[in-house]
Amino acid sequence: MSTQALDELTSTVCGAVAQLTQHRKANFLLDTALALIDAGQYGPEVENYFEVYLKTPGLPKEDISRALLARGNARKQGGERLLAKADEDFQAVLKLDPTNKELQHRFRRKVIRFQNEPASQRAPLEIWERIAGHIPRYHLRTWLFVSAFHRDIAVRHIFHTVDIYFGEDPENLTRGLDIFDRAKNDPRATCWI
Repeated sequence: MSTQALDELTSTVCGAVAQLTQHRKANFLLDTALALIDAGQYGPEVENYFEVYLKTPGLPKEDISRALLARGNARKQGGERLLAKADEDFQAVLKLDPTNKELQHRFRRKVIRFQNEPASQRAPLEIWERIAGHIPRYHLRTWLFVSAFHRDIAVRHIFHTVDIYFGEDPENLTRGLDIFDRAKNDPRATCWI
């Protein structure tokens, strides 16, 4: 294609875009940005397309959501590529200088759990479930007030079995019927028992 034909095409396209309504121009910008992302050409130019598009007033929520989702996914993929390159750099430093203190500190932080971290991050859920399995139900009641993480574990163990006594005592009868009503009306409570 000759330069003159290319210039004519560019000027014709620019003229056609100038004739569009503001909403259609915004859609054109969004479609162009999405096409460039699909082609693997996400960069500052596409980022600018999204910024201009999102500043356009009166856009439908669905289109804004689509634009934000596409931009978020593209940014995430770009970030993952950068993290992979950073890991390659760290591996190269490890080969060059295995005694590097900064690198050792970085890897140690990933492997060792520190006391100032929440308990749920220091040990996996299975370990806490095992610990709760060896604690009497009476003492597990204290876990209900520690944290949401501990509460969920305690609730599963405390309410795994429920002893219901029916007899001449009206208080036990009422308590037993309340438990049945709760199990009947609350599917989540039914799963606990």
